[in-house]
Amino acid sequence: YSWISSNGFNSKEASITITKEGTYTATVTSSLGCVATDTIIINYSNQEINAEFLMSSQTYIDEEVVVFHTSNPTPESFDWMLPNEAKVVEEKENTVVLSFSKAGAYEVGLLTKVGDCVQETYKKVVVEEESSLVDPGDTETPFIEVFSISPNPNKGSFSVSIDLVEATPISLRIFNTQGQFITKHIPNETLEEYSIPFTVNLASGMYVVVLETAKQTQVKRMIVD
Repeated sequence: YSWISSNGFNSKEASITITKEGTYTATVTSSLGCVATDTIIINYSNQEINAEFLMSSQTYIDEEVVVFHTSNPTPESFDWMLPNEAKVVEEKENTVVLSFSKAGAYEVGLLTKVGDCVQETYKKVVVEEESSLVDPGDTETPFIEVFSISPNPNKGSFSVSIDLVEATPISLRIFNTQGQFITKHIPNETLEEYSIPFTVNLASGMYVVVLETAKQTQVKRMIVD
């Protein structure tokens, strides 16, 4: 093996670690004297890239699954990578709403691009039949039993109802569809059931409400009219 580069790098190893940009050429010679050569160009970028999104980790058949893009810094472009079984109910600037007609575990992905750099990330959503018993061999029992927003639509005054399998701390965050953070609420008490009123001055449109616990995350959309 022989590696050479436009930046002065050289090596006789089959495997190398590259730390500088440049044009690298590898020449391989077999025991029979056969020679093969190939070249790779390595470019360096100091632009930050981070692919991140929020999505419910468990849901039921035909129930809406809100997938919300939260990458920071904002990439130049991004694409959702959706399973064939996903039906797109609605798509906005940073949000896609899905539903699934069959039970199963599905992977949803996000691909972000900044210059020549690309980053992918994936999350799993488990879709269950609401009336069926959960097979503990397939998935865990949903930790969040109830997560509802009422009324929905509303004019900025609403209540969030939450029932959990057991008492645990929670966090509620609200974003607009452009990914801008609106407000956050962390209750002082650790409970099994929560009823949290909100009065927020919001413009008309769609918003994303994110419920986070240590064991499960759920994302709902809310309409302000």
